[in-house]
Amino acid sequence: DLSGIRVHTIGIDRAVNAGFLGRLSAAGGGLFELVESEDRLDEVMANIHRRIGAPLVRNVALEPGGLSIVDGTVTPARLPDLFPGVPLVIRGRYTGEGGRLAVRGTAADGSPWRAEVTGGRHDSPAATAIWARAHVRDLEDAYAVGRRVSNEDLERQIVAASLRFGVLCRFT
Repeated sequence: DLSGIRVHTIGIDRAVNAGFLGRLSAAGGGLFELVESEDRLDEVMANIHRRIGAPLVRNVALEPGGLSIVDGTVTPARLPDLFPGVPLVIRGRYTGEGGRLAVRGTAADGSPWRAEVTGGRHDSPAATAIWARAHVRDLEDAYAVGRRVSNEDLERQIVAASLRFGVLCRFT
């Protein structure tokens, strides 16, 4: 369990498991950087140090307005803090015709922070596949560490999502 711990990862060279390091940093609410040669290491380390020194917003949460988020579909499962120069990408499924979604948290100075976006319904197979792959990855990570419900239930959820949305998983 990584609650309360932020994990940042750096892969150096071309022979690293970028998928694993990316998933580890996502599970730890941190950042992942891949450096293909040591020539860029000092530059990347300075950039990372500047970004992770202090998050702009901590304790990020979603607050729907006019739409209903489908339970268990938000990915990443652990919403990351906001860092300067790092985009916040959150995917999920919702019901309703659309509406507003507020992203809220605590600013670096301790004050409440909030930003709103308007949601719209779009039928995009590419967006669905991107979300489904991330969702299945989150479920597989939970399966690997034996978290949430029993692994047998997780296996059923993983296979169901894989088959419904046409993405590969460890069981299909």
